[in-house]
Amino acid sequence: MKRDVEDVIRDMENVYGRHVIIDLYNCRIPRLEEMINIVKKAIVKSNMTEIETWSAQLGDGYSILSLVVESHISVHVWSEQRYIALDVYTCGKGIPEDGVEYILSELQPEYYDGIVVERSLRDGVVIKGRYLSKKYRRGDR
Repeated sequence: MKRDVEDVIRDMENVYGRHVIIDLYNCRIPRLEEMINIVKKAIVKSNMTEIETWSAQLGDGYSILSLVVESHISVHVWSEQRYIALDVYTCGKGIPEDGVEYILSELQPEYYDGIVVERSLRDGVVIKGRYLSKKYRRGDR
């Protein structure tokens, strides 16, 4: 069910957000069009509402930026290095971890490192952060 902008703004009255910043190493690198579809599915899985998605081919890699009512998803890909920098931020009732889990399942990184930062306007400070790290052995999937 798609939500309209007014519904999302009502959810954000007590502005609170989670920001997942994660680096994926030695992962599957899909073609740009496939990655755009992966990002769009991650938006749905994160309970966010897409406004618009842009992309640009940059040398051997590409970047994607999806603006969502709740905030954004950005993906920066270095194809030759099999490296992806992923950023998912949402305010309100979005669940960025669900979208990130979906992206990880699609890209199957050998390992990743990142942080989940819980943000709020309360005193204008980051409330807390949680580190993510996982190294996969061959056959773990």
